[in-house]
Amino acid sequence: MKVRRALAIALVGALGLGAGLAGQAAGADVRYYSLGTASTAGTWYILGAGLASHMNKQLSDIKVTAEVTAGSIENYYLLKRGKMDLVMSKPDMISDDLLERKYGGDPKGKIAQLLWSYQMSEYQWFVKESAPIRTLRDMKGKRVAVGPQGASSLIINLRIIKAATGYEPDRDFKALYYNFAEGQRALQDNVVDLAMNAGGAPVASVLELASRVDLRFLSLTDEDIARFQQQYPGKATRTVIPKGTYKGQTEDIVTLGEPTGILVSPAMPEEAAYKLMKAMFTNVAQRNTFHVQAEKFNLDATVGIGAEIAKLGIPFHPGAVRYLKETGRWSPKLEVR
Repeated sequence: MKVRRALAIALVGALGLGAGLAGQAAGADVRYYSLGTASTAGTWYILGAGLASHMNKQLSDIKVTAEVTAGSIENYYLLKRGKMDLVMSKPDMISDDLLERKYGGDPKGKIAQLLWSYQMSEYQWFVKESAPIRTLRDMKGKRVAVGPQGASSLIINLRIIKAATGYEPDRDFKALYYNFAEGQRALQDNVVDLAMNAGGAPVASVLELASRVDLRFLSLTDEDIARFQQQYPGKATRTVIPKGTYKGQTEDIVTLGEPTGILVSPAMPEEAAYKLMKAMFTNVAQRNTFHVQAEKFNLDATVGIGAEIAKLGIPFHPGAVRYLKETGRWSPKLEVR
């Protein structure tokens, strides 16, 4: 975070305003915060840029800039190193053994705290309708776009595949580490046989692909989900994407989803976190016009998904607690126990 003096004297003078107002403006502090999102090909960057713009319109003393990153895992690293002030992330990854080894984990919110939560990031696998692939078990020997290196979605995707099928990349199937946009183009061009995406359905790029290509979406069985949850307790929950979400989708998609949220440093002042939270939920109808996913940033999601995140040991930031209490949405289930 950077604090800069608002240099308004020249502007005020040019407008012919009084010296008293000029002095008041010149003395104002503006806090500049960075928001880590993901690559420009993903939904997170679009959402982050839109949300930053919305908050900036509500606040005069805080400005937020959306930054391009590699996604959830790098965002956590950047937050820990003080290179980002807010990050979009999948909080379940913070307690993951990979992060414990690589970044030191996050014992009881010492590194990251929750500002608000917004959706379940749902894993979606799809093939061309003409393909002979109807379940993940049919991917043996096939070319699979598994997601980009360094992304948390890649880690979880491969874990789900192994739990459901026992398959390992490059032993049982050809793994191609394309990002989501590249994987979807590769599926359209017959470079891969199966592609995946992870995000809150409907994902805009998958909607667009389904408008051009007849797709079949793959579901997990309850046994697949049980095996994954037994191996990785607390990492993801069973979710259902209703039929009709995508063009040609005639059945519900049963899958796994991870809670997602905006994490901040505990060092962020309570007043700043409170103002950001309040700005986020001010003029919501106007905010929701920039992207179909924006409406998922709501207090119901913050409370519902926030309760799941609290189970991971990640507390709400005191500024968020203040806002939730002020709006009557705080409850004991949001406390870390």
